[in-house]
Amino acid sequence: RFFASCPPASTSTVNCGPDDSSFNVAFDWYAHVRMIMHGLKLPMLLVKQVRCQGREHLMSRLSEVESYGGEGLMLRAPASRYEGKRSDTLLKVKGFFDEEAKVVGYKRSGGQLFSLLLRSPDGVEFYCGSGLTDALRQRPPPIGAVVTFKFQERTVSDLPRFPVFLAQRHDLDYEQYSREYSRKSQLNRAITALATEDVLRTSA
Repeated sequence: RFFASCPPASTSTVNCGPDDSSFNVAFDWYAHVRMIMHGLKLPMLLVKQVRCQGREHLMSRLSEVESYGGEGLMLRAPASRYEGKRSDTLLKVKGFFDEEAKVVGYKRSGGQLFSLLLRSPDGVEFYCGSGLTDALRQRPPPIGAVVTFKFQERTVSDLPRFPVFLAQRHDLDYEQYSREYSRKSQLNRAITALATEDVLRTSA
């Protein structure tokens, strides 16, 4: 995976990225952290930021990363700082969406688990069976477990289209996630990052 830097909404052109000064500051910080990580004998991968040249460039890079098995790209606003939460200055660009939900039930067929009944933080319930291995069907995530799933889009009934189980989450503070959760905002940001006609034709 690599990071692509695209302009924020306040810029007047899409053919731009961090200026020389901000890039040099970022590079110096990376060099400092790399030195620390080397001393601790811990692995660290530094990724190059690439200026986004427009919709075609963005989608070409996305296809390249996905062909290597990567999930997608990250769009970072120039000179923005890291925030330990969901941020409008760092957006995901993927060919699908992913979210977390709780297991609230099961659907069985012929005595075997067929799918999980999931409930999103906004109360939407739906079944998810794709992505479950034979082992998971024998010992599925327990009721109340938090899982990550991916899907293509929302249906007119507000259900995830083609949900696929990815993993059980043991590291997520679901209560905090639920408080921060805003499906419509998340989808709008993701759709924007996927380079609809409006996002990469930014205006001052």
